[in-house]
Amino acid sequence: MSYDLNVFGAEVLTERELARLASAPRRTKVVRGPGTGEVLAVLNRRTGAHLYTVEGPFVLEPEDLREWGEADGSPVLYSIAVLSSDPEDITAARSFADDLALKINGRVVDPQTYVSPGRAHSDSTENRAPVYLHVEWNRTRDGSADFAARYLEAARDHFPSAVPTRFGTEEPLQGKLVGGGDSAFDLIYREQCKLSRLILKGRSGLSGSVDGWTDELRSRFQALRLTIPLKDTADLATQDFTDFFVEVAKRTSSFFAFAELNSSLYATAASPAYKGSWGGLPRTAQWMTWYSPEYTKLVRPYLTSGVITDHPEGSMHVWTAEPSAGSALRPLVRRAPWVGSELLATLSADQERRCLQPALSMPSVLRAPLPGSPEAERIERRIAANRARAGLA
Repeated sequence: MSYDLNVFGAEVLTERELARLASAPRRTKVVRGPGTGEVLAVLNRRTGAHLYTVEGPFVLEPEDLREWGEADGSPVLYSIAVLSSDPEDITAARSFADDLALKINGRVVDPQTYVSPGRAHSDSTENRAPVYLHVEWNRTRDGSADFAARYLEAARDHFPSAVPTRFGTEEPLQGKLVGGGDSAFDLIYREQCKLSRLILKGRSGLSGSVDGWTDELRSRFQALRLTIPLKDTADLATQDFTDFFVEVAKRTSSFFAFAELNSSLYATAASPAYKGSWGGLPRTAQWMTWYSPEYTKLVRPYLTSGVITDHPEGSMHVWTAEPSAGSALRPLVRRAPWVGSELLATLSADQERRCLQPALSMPSVLRAPLPGSPEAERIERRIAANRARAGLA
C-alpha cells in the first residue's frame, strides 16, 4: 500500500519545470516518458531504487475542494505516491512536496492524517471518539477481472450504503455511480486496473479500494478493502451488513475476509504479506470473519465462542451479535493467541508490520510457488516481458 501526499495549489507547472524540481536534490533521478516528457517516476540516483511517483496536475471540481477544505484559489492537485514504507523514501517525497507547494503557491495535505473540516467539526461538537468498521475480502489471483462487479452486485442487493458514488484509478475520481452506471464501474476495472487499484468513495465517508486483477505478479492474492465511519455502532444495520459481507465472500470466492471495529482510520490487525505470499491470519481476533472450506478446517477448533454459520462456499464466524472492538472480544477468546501459533505469521520484534516468515499452516494455494516450478517460471517470464515492454529491463 502506498504512502500518499497531495499538493494543492493555484498554478500549473510544465513537465520540464516539474522534472527540474524533482531532480534538484543530488540524490534523485527523474524518469520521463519518451516524446511527452511526462514525469513517470523519481529514483534514487545511486541505487536506482524507486522513490516516488508524481501524478497531475488535476483541476478539481467544487465538491473535491470542499472535501479537502480548499478555497477556490487552490483548484490544482498534484498527487505523490511512495510505494515503499522506508522512512527515507517518505522523507524524500515530503521534501519534494514542500518544494512543489512553494512553487505553485499552495500547501501539502497528508491523507494519512487529514481530517476534513466537516468531520472535525462533527467530532468536536459530539465529543466522542471516531469509530471505524474496516472490511476486507481476500481472494486468490486467477486472472479474472470480476472482483469489482461482484462486489457492486452484492452491495446493491444487500447493503446499498456500500454502493460507491465515485470511483477511479486516481484522484480526483472521475467515475460516478449516479442513477446506475454499473457497466462503467465494471469496465474501468477490467480495462484500467490490471495492475492499478480501483479507488472507491461513497456516502457518509465510506472509502475503499480493489486491488488490480492480473495474475502476472509474485503476489498470489488480491484484496478489496472498505472503511466505514460510524458515529455509533447502533447506526449499522447489522443483519443487512452480515448478508452483504457473506455474499461478497461467496460471489468472489474469498478464502478469508474480516470486519474489524476500531478507532483507527487506517490500522487493522491484518497480517502483512510475505514476499507476495499470504502471511497468515490476523494477530488478534476480529468481530466477523469468513474462511474458505480448507481454512475452516484449520481454524474451527479455536472458535469456541460465538456463532459459526456454514455455507457450501465457506464459513462465517461472529463473536458477538453486534459490532465489537478487540477489547470487548478478549474475554470471549479465552486464549492467547486467539488461534494456534501455526496459523500466524512470524513478525519482527522491532517493526510489527514486517513479516519474517509466513504461517506454517494455511491452505496450500496461498503459498508462493516453489522456485523452478512451472507456475513460478510463468510468473517470472511475464514479469520480465512486462519490464522489457516498459523499458525497465
